[in-house]
Amino acid sequence: MTKLKSLLVLPPVLLSFSLMAGTVQAQSYLGDFCWFAEAEGDTGGQPDIVKLAIQLIGEENLSVNGFVIATEETTDSPQILYGSGTIQGDQVIIGLTGNINNVDAAGSTAISVHLSLATVSGPFTVTGNVLNKETEEIVSFSQQGTLTLTSCP
Repeated sequence: MTKLKSLLVLPPVLLSFSLMAGTVQAQSYLGDFCWFAEAEGDTGGQPDIVKLAIQLIGEENLSVNGFVIATEETTDSPQILYGSGTIQGDQVIIGLTGNINNVDAAGSTAISVHLSLATVSGPFTVTGNVLNKETEEIVSFSQQGTLTLTSCP
């Protein structure tokens, strides 16, 4: 296509994008939220902190991104989190995928979270597979616990 034809095609394409933009749902940044992640059966030590940035898309859908702040030195830190959620009645239901890749380990996790709208806290379940890079052993795990809202560091 010649440059002249390209220039003639460009305005209608831009017009169609601008018309589509008028029908797109607005996104609202709700903010950064932090929780203590306390796993069942975990004794002693400080709980990790989960920090998530949350956007409301439309009226009930959420876009969620963040990471885990490890309070103790572990091989699975840092863990990057991303996913989506929905507001259903008096709950916020979030599904997250976590990625771990550092000097010691690599792997992924699936995390399910159910938060009460009243307390913005609630139970979580995590399952995953992590490769120990030194031993080349893959460890599968699942864990349940509670997220308790806290201020972000």
